[in-house]
Amino acid sequence: MTSTPPAPRRRVTQGGAVRYFDRQDPCCVYRLFDSGDEVIYVGTSHDPTARIRSHYTRKPWAAEIARYELDWLPNRDEAEREERRLVKQTKPRYNVVHTDEHRIRSVAHMAPYVRERMAARIQEETAARGHSRSPRK
Repeated sequence: MTSTPPAPRRRVTQGGAVRYFDRQDPCCVYRLFDSGDEVIYVGTSHDPTARIRSHYTRKPWAAEIARYELDWLPNRDEAEREERRLVKQTKPRYNVVHTDEHRIRSVAHMAPYVRERMAARIQEETAARGHSRSPRK
């Protein structure tokens, strides 16, 4: 892990979209903490300053952010693996991705009978593991 961010490079994809980062560029895993020093959110970004700033403007829980920590990894894939590991380890209350709730929500657009089967399966798997991710108060 490094502590310095990369310099962005402007790229244009074959489809014409402008991208400033590539999956092979260094990527950051950031952790947001509340005043009790509990991890409340874990994310990844090539530009963590802009990403964290967006949480302040778009998230109702932004007022709870007391501090953050950044860990730079060699590429996006490694950062996403570390994000997944940290979410499972710390169970931040505002993360949705990499949780059972996300799995349930991701099938919401499916036909009702499929959605019900998937929700039941996810609940069974969760019960078999002996824990759930109920929100903290």
